[in-house]
Amino acid sequence: LTEGEPLLYSQKLLDIGFYKQEEGKLLFNGQSFIRRFLPKIYLHDIEKELLSQVNKIRDYGIEPSHIDSHNHIHTSNFMVFLLPSLCKKVNIYKVRNIRNLLPFSISLCARNVWTNTEKLLCTKIKFTNKFASFTDFQNWGNYIDFDTFEIMCHPGHPSYLSEEEALLQYEIPEQFKLINYNQLK
Repeated sequence: LTEGEPLLYSQKLLDIGFYKQEEGKLLFNGQSFIRRFLPKIYLHDIEKELLSQVNKIRDYGIEPSHIDSHNHIHTSNFMVFLLPSLCKKVNIYKVRNIRNLLPFSISLCARNVWTNTEKLLCTKIKFTNKFASFTDFQNWGNYIDFDTFEIMCHPGHPSYLSEEEALLQYEIPEQFKLINYNQLK
């Protein structure tokens, strides 16, 4: 919802600026809506787009293990009530958590409210306990006392090459076990 062309056309989303037109193409502009709540009339069209995206992936024979998004748009304000509905409709209940390995702060409290709200709205939703960058993990690694921890990485992205290199050279301590979303309980 933040980059590239939508699969579906919505005049309503174009009218509010959720889509933009550039060089004759209709492109997503969802990033500018990340902190906004949207009326249901727009959420319906966003949900239809997301359902189309999941179905297109499935049409290629790929069964998604979890729900995630570019630029963490799935954790945006307008997605709070839409995400549990989407999980039910696509039968995918594992969701990438919001970045939450942070010192105690208002931001951390708000992030915990988001996670707990999603779980209340759909009790089947599962998250890793913590989600952070590799740098955060390295800084907190000796203090990690959680069942599950996800490290965010951007393979091949030019802006994250040094972090990717450090991650590839990292020797995983014995107390950690690598799993994927299909193994998340």
